[in-house]
Amino acid sequence: MDSIRNENHELSCIEHDYISIHECNPVHLFDQQFPLQSRMIRDEDLPTRGNASDLLKRHKTLKASVCILFMICVVGCLVTMAVLLTPKNRFHSRSYDDVLTVKRESIHQFVFPGESIVLDCAVGSCGANFVFWYKYKNGHVINITSETNSNKYSGSTPSKPDLTIFNANKTDVGNYTCVVVKDKGIVQSSITKLYVSDGSVGEEYVFAFFKSRGMDANALYITSMHHGKCIINSQDIHSSIFVSPNTTRIYRFTKSDDLREGKRRKGVYILCNTKVSITAYSKIHSKRAGFLLLPLQMLGKEYVVPSYMSTSNRYGYSGTFAVVAVHSDTLVNITVRSATKGNVNLDNKRYLNGSEIFLNMTYLDTVQISEYKGDLSGSYISASKPVAVISGHTCVFMRNNYCGRLMEMIIAVKDFSKIFIIPKLERSEGVKLRVYSYFKTEMFCSYLNKSNVSFSLHSTDYVELDYENLTTVRATGNIHIQLYKRLSGGSSMTTVPGINQYLSYYMFFVPDGYPKNYLSIIIRSDGIKGIRINKREIETHYDRTFDLIGFQYTTFVCRILPGRHTAEQIQNVPFGLFVFAENPHIKHDVNFGYIAGMSLLSLNGT
Repeated sequence: MDSIRNENHELSCIEHDYISIHECNPVHLFDQQFPLQSRMIRDEDLPTRGNASDLLKRHKTLKASVCILFMICVVGCLVTMAVLLTPKNRFHSRSYDDVLTVKRESIHQFVFPGESIVLDCAVGSCGANFVFWYKYKNGHVINITSETNSNKYSGSTPSKPDLTIFNANKTDVGNYTCVVVKDKGIVQSSITKLYVSDGSVGEEYVFAFFKSRGMDANALYITSMHHGKCIINSQDIHSSIFVSPNTTRIYRFTKSDDLREGKRRKGVYILCNTKVSITAYSKIHSKRAGFLLLPLQMLGKEYVVPSYMSTSNRYGYSGTFAVVAVHSDTLVNITVRSATKGNVNLDNKRYLNGSEIFLNMTYLDTVQISEYKGDLSGSYISASKPVAVISGHTCVFMRNNYCGRLMEMIIAVKDFSKIFIIPKLERSEGVKLRVYSYFKTEMFCSYLNKSNVSFSLHSTDYVELDYENLTTVRATGNIHIQLYKRLSGGSSMTTVPGINQYLSYYMFFVPDGYPKNYLSIIIRSDGIKGIRINKREIETHYDRTFDLIGFQYTTFVCRILPGRHTAEQIQNVPFGLFVFAENPHIKHDVNFGYIAGMSLLSLNGT
């Protein structure tokens, strides 16, 4: 047997479409990775040796060995003929005996909270005596079995090697692999990375674009991990677009698809047969706004509207927000709040600061509310069923000579958070932050020089903060933060997620035409080396490090080229990711910034 093992040694480490490990020294291999199971197998397979004491016994042994060898040759010939005459199976195993194969899995799998997911472990023709599933997370290896927790797992047996995970939550995030054991071999599948609550990836979306002044160029950039199809419907649109894992598909709208003042039916519904990430871009003249679309599972019934007030009123642009109904018979109550205490006009009716607007909306109904030269920050929206809300400004001036278009699909009150890290930016001149509350809360701000400042916020109140040297914001109640960045040719509006809303994997797209594109990343300092952009290590710039709740965090900037991208942390450490683009060569050119994604599962209740 040893001679056969030596002769086949050069074949035993060949990789092909699926990982194969042959009989060559399986005990040592298994012992290094899974010591408990290797001891179990070793005890069953230990050979026993007798001691010959005379020549006759040796002669009989030799004679018996010759007979056994002859029988092995005959059986080997028959097996070889059978293998040669058998068609190749779908696992591409080698055409000789005693080869174990396991189907190579998709690298990434997504599941939403409360859903179930099946991780495949399709064993080849050899079958299996034992099947073990292992989870790798934060340097630890966990043995998973349905026998110890039948309410959480199913499978992981020779007859059913697949692993089903029930009622997924954030603790299920990790790298999974199955190990198959047979009498003469051990094989381990490739790693499947499981992500739970990738909130910004979904199959259904509802949204709308603002009413505009001038020519428009509104578009969706759809990024997918798999091949599939998306259907786009509205009152005027009935289109479809195919998506694939190698490209980001672009869908362009016509001007007639914009919102109009008052109540209209201008909502857009998107349905895909695979999970996708969608970024919207809206261009008026040379001003562009970029924002992440939130899928249906991220929408809510209550919103506090973030907005901004222009530093110049010479052109008379407006603060604005819009509500899009997802279901029929949706009752919407809007409490208007105006920083300028001006008048809001809706369908030829005037509403003062503090007034309430009551609407009965049906599927894909929209209402856009604007205030001429105003700021609608803190307006409150309550609905009987989930709705989508888009907020911003048609053309805001942030202490420069060129206005920027603000547009953001905002998160619901249910997804406000308590602890935030302010991202490092490549340039911080003129950057402002606004903090919005739903309940009365106390807020604490920390700075690089270790100083601390506190504020009290009342219900639907907000406070504006200077960005310079601000590192963290903490609150006793849930709050929401928007970052307003003055770019070389305008401004951008970007949601700042709480530290519990970071992801460990992102899909995103950066359009062409911007020579200066960069990412702003926030992560625990011990996870920096595990970040990969398009599966490659990155070079960091302009980083700063500080302590927060017992951990050291780092936020830094790195450059990126236009196109489709992925970002991941290979140990599944969550991190925040922002995308910014500028064209510094043309002062009035379009610029934008947006968050690449966010999760909505709480972590440790924060």
